[in-house]
Amino acid sequence: MDADDRELLSASVAAAIDPAAPSSVNDAALAALGWDEMLAAEPVAAVGVVFGRLGAAAATADALDDVAGRAFGLPAGTAVVHPPWGAESPASRDERGTIGVAGRRFHQADVVHILGADGVMLIAAERLAATSPADDRHLTAVRVDGSLGADTDFIRSDRDAIDAAVTSARHALAHQLHGLASGMLALARRHAIDRMQFGRPIGSFQAVRHKLAETHVAIEGAGAALGAADEDPTPLTIDLARVLAGRAAIEAGRHCQQVLAGIGFTRDHDFHRYLFAAIELDGLYGTTAGLTRQLGRRLIDDRVVPRAVDL
Repeated sequence: MDADDRELLSASVAAAIDPAAPSSVNDAALAALGWDEMLAAEPVAAVGVVFGRLGAAAATADALDDVAGRAFGLPAGTAVVHPPWGAESPASRDERGTIGVAGRRFHQADVVHILGADGVMLIAAERLAATSPADDRHLTAVRVDGSLGADTDFIRSDRDAIDAAVTSARHALAHQLHGLASGMLALARRHAIDRMQFGRPIGSFQAVRHKLAETHVAIEGAGAALGAADEDPTPLTIDLARVLAGRAAIEAGRHCQQVLAGIGFTRDHDFHRYLFAAIELDGLYGTTAGLTRQLGRRLIDDRVVPRAVDL
């Protein structure tokens, strides 16, 4: 997909998704745009555009189920249970209690696919129970009735496919977190221009400008790493991009909240949707802090320091 096609697709996705709509509506909008076909033909470009736009609008969709399920040949629209919040890898099949998190698609499914440590498991939805999500949460913890024992059906036992699913999911989350960070910066910048104090915009004050500048630098760095990961999508480049995108989202949440001041703490402002989404997504397939430690251990073991972006 060349730059012009990517820009056209980005504009189409932006026009199709609705930040105020539930995930099922946005899923339908993406399906109408040919999301399944795009994911099959141009997975890297499709994921970058769709998840970047979802983040920039703080819109919800269950497209991550499709990205993770694609490693196992699951069709679009399949309900997938992802690893528990904060976990870097899927749960073992003999674990009890909370086994993962799921989006809203799970509530309408008859059967769901659980990403396990050894493969993908098929289980009746009635065997699973979900905590009631709060109004600002798209994901919910999922618990299993009993244990994922020998009676659980493995439709495919494949460690390589699990690794591919984790890498693909992190790639999508990196783009979405980067979009969320960019969206938070846009809100804070607009407020800094419009908000007047002492007869001048607050954006003219040095402290405010520094916070916005630091956020901008973090976002640009993450964007460069994402560009490198899109050109050479390996587990290492994607993990590096995911860490930098997570840091950018954290940085944006902290600095932009301060720039927005009191209005940023209210539900009358859109900022809370971005902040809650960033916190929620940062725990999927590993937190930024956890993945940073994982990358550090990998660098020590390999004794090679890669360059995510050639300067």
